Amino acid sequence: MLLKWSKKVVVTWGQIWAVRWMRQNFPSEFQNFLRSRLRDEMVQYKVTYFDGRGVGELIRQVLTVAEQDFEDVRYTDEQWPKHKAEMPFGQLPVLEIDGKKLAQSFAIARFLARKYGTFSILFISEQPCRRTQKLGFAGKNAFDEALVDSIADQLRDYVVEIRPFYKVAMGFEEGDLTALTKDVYGPARDKMFTIIRKLLKNSKSGYLVGDSLTWADLYLAEFAEFAKKVPSYYEGFPEVILYPFLIRPMNYQILGLLFKNCKSCLFLRAYKPSLYA
Repeated sequence: MLLKWSKKVVVTWGQIWAVRWMRQNFPSEFQNFLRSRLRDEMVQYKVTYFDGRGVGELIRQVLTVAEQDFEDVRYTDEQWPKHKAEMPFGQLPVLEIDGKKLAQSFAIARFLARKYGTFSILFISEQPCRRTQKLGFAGKNAFDEALVDSIADQLRDYVVEIRPFYKVAMGFEEGDLTALTKDVYGPARDKMFTIIRKLLKNSKSGYLVGDSLTWADLYLAEFAEFAKKVPSYYEGFPEVILYPFLIRPMNYQILGLLFKNCKSCLFLRAYKPSLYA
């Protein structure tokens, strides 16, 4: 039976979300109690981006990992000019929080990661007690947060560097793919993956920073989508190839394609043989 003070308790969605993560440690009566005390006014999120993945996908994934519902608005190239002036900087993605607009993909990702990377749990005892817990989506301390930001910024620099190759490889522009591979993509990829390999080698958890998933992990894992167009994307870096599939299980669908085209990926058969049946 719940204590007399229970009717006066106001519970946030973050606390309910926290209990979902730790539900094996709490009785069902406590979980039901928290749900019954949920505030009527919940945050309403709207993510606006183009009809594709791109940098908007990072924001969608952070919200999904945080188990937050959001309106997913996707503009076509024809629709976008009509709405461009409505956006803070005239560009996408944009996150709306109860009608307030926030632009720039990394600013949005950091905001959400920090918001849902820390939660307060309400414990029932003779006296109400709150404990704060860090999940670490943005990093579990100030230094780790800065480290996550630095890795994400480095990854973005890499994306900018290979953009000429990317546009041709994806069919957005015409160009000499062989020359771009040799002069642009190859050197940039080798440099970036060498950095990632070192980070993973020094990691005890399998994550880029600390012992928990961060938004930088989600950003890097999204690069696996590029392997659909460039199956040799991970060639020469077997230590790196498995990482995005551990971070994002939905990437498993790409493994078969990589297995057929990446000579250094043969060890994957031993890891997940059922994927190739």
